[in-house]
Amino acid sequence: MIFDEILGLKEIPENEKVIYRDAVRAIAFNSDNQVIMVQSRDGDYQFPGGGLENGESQLETLKREALEEAGIVIKDAAELIGVVEEGRKSLEIEDAYFVMKSTYYLCYVEEYVDALQLEEYEKEWGFTPVRIELAEAYKKNLSILTQREKVNPWVERDTLVLKYLVEHKEELLEIGRV
Repeated sequence: MIFDEILGLKEIPENEKVIYRDAVRAIAFNSDNQVIMVQSRDGDYQFPGGGLENGESQLETLKREALEEAGIVIKDAAELIGVVEEGRKSLEIEDAYFVMKSTYYLCYVEEYVDALQLEEYEKEWGFTPVRIELAEAYKKNLSILTQREKVNPWVERDTLVLKYLVEHKEELLEIGRV
């Protein structure tokens, strides 16, 4: 595992309502060693992925989310690369906290499909799959974090992951997935 990080609140006050979410995220590369990401209408990048649904395994969720958001079919093989846990006040529910654990997997892309299956909120965010160099995606997200007052909630998390991936690109090459 390359990273294991906690962002935001490290401790939630006792007796507070907490909403927990487990998510998985795909780190997938094309044959040109570009990472496949999802770009929002605001120009930031995030890894395709999302929350586990009832009864789904992490691999099943990973495959579903990668197909829906990025139009990629991933093979069964996926290697655990890292975990980021985020804690913050809930943006949706007053007097509640939100804790999300995102598990990142390095994946093989089996094929690409043109038909995305975005949820309504994803369409509103203008989610578009892109193929981009790791360093370029990191630089763009870092610029957004440092120059904008308001950023999308995923930007800090995925910028941190991009930083680790840029720093460990050689290790990823040794794993044989890039």
